[in-house]
Amino acid sequence: MRAALDAAKEPDPRHGQLAALVAACAPTAEVLEPLGRRPRPGRKRRLFGDLNVLELDWPVQPRADKDDTSNMKWTLSSSLWSPRLQEDGGYYDSDKRLNRCFNADWEVNKVNIMRIWCFRKQGANPEAAREALRPGFRALRAAFRVYSAKRTYDHAGAMGPMRLFQSGFATIWKDARVFDLATKDGAPLLSPAELDRVFVAANFNTGGVTTPYLERHEMIPACIRLAVLLYWDSEICDSVEGAVAKFLDDVVAPAFGRDGFCARVAEPDDFRRERLYNKETCACLRPHMRELKNIFKRFCFEGRYMDHDRFAQAFAHVENEGLVHAADLDLAFAVSKLTMTSELDERRLNTFQFFSFLEAVWRVSVSIDPFAPEDALKLFLDGLKATKGHRRRDQSKSPAHSESESSI
Repeated sequence: MRAALDAAKEPDPRHGQLAALVAACAPTAEVLEPLGRRPRPGRKRRLFGDLNVLELDWPVQPRADKDDTSNMKWTLSSSLWSPRLQEDGGYYDSDKRLNRCFNADWEVNKVNIMRIWCFRKQGANPEAAREALRPGFRALRAAFRVYSAKRTYDHAGAMGPMRLFQSGFATIWKDARVFDLATKDGAPLLSPAELDRVFVAANFNTGGVTTPYLERHEMIPACIRLAVLLYWDSEICDSVEGAVAKFLDDVVAPAFGRDGFCARVAEPDDFRRERLYNKETCACLRPHMRELKNIFKRFCFEGRYMDHDRFAQAFAHVENEGLVHAADLDLAFAVSKLTMTSELDERRLNTFQFFSFLEAVWRVSVSIDPFAPEDALKLFLDGLKATKGHRRRDQSKSPAHSESESSI
């Protein structure tokens, strides 16, 4: 009997093997359970069914808060701006995008360019002139957008930005000091009447419809005609491509760097890098994203496009308070659009989608209050709520109530 009791006290080697198996499975959470389910955090569960071998206390891991992004590294691709890559095809006016738009603009104006007499009769190389003009396309595009939104024409506000009327075209080159250029004898190289003729010649439509304004793609033949008139006709340069290169060096580049062209407003990509695509701006915009999307749906058409008139209508209450001018709204609308080949379509010329609208809203907020744009944004949203409430109250008045008021 004593020998049997001593044998029972000795540990069974199978128990050690089972404990080792449990210890190996526990860290990887591979628990042998009939249904394969993990126990709830903080709850003890016996393993292996009815074998009371070990009770494991599962560690409780804190649940990550999805809204807590304080310790996360901010990136543009993971921010609220990430859908803009699919909507607009990018975040910036990159060189690749501008080259694609420049090629599209050139093809549209190829007939107009070949009508220039130096190409038609003198045998000049249009391809060389095209490559000479390509480096200045960014500056010309920015100048077109800024000056088309300046409302320096008689049809103020009627056509919206992205259309450059004759007075705006003249203002571009007046600010670029093109009338100060002179020959060695002191004679001016260009007169205002010659500049007007350049505008008329560049405004060429193959459909036979004459418009009183230039579109973006018509800036290319206008600049080539100016370069030819300034430097090739006066025999300062012996080639058209040399005249175009000198035109960019002497006229466009200096004007782009001083108080002319778009120097009065930051280059669109510079504003995006410094004031738009950052963690602080996302923190200001994120709480209002649902409300901003509802505003866009309220003023857009076809569910995805907003034109210039509807954008100005959304800011009508802010403009009436004297906080922003109509020219500021035009400028924000014009420079918030990424450069696209679809601007050649008349229907898409003065429209943008949601994230361009979001950028335009932030630009207007910064122009109202550069130090606290979030306050200006809140003022814009609160004003829209108030106007919407007044409209609902006016519509809710019954005819009988209005008749009683009129009789009183």
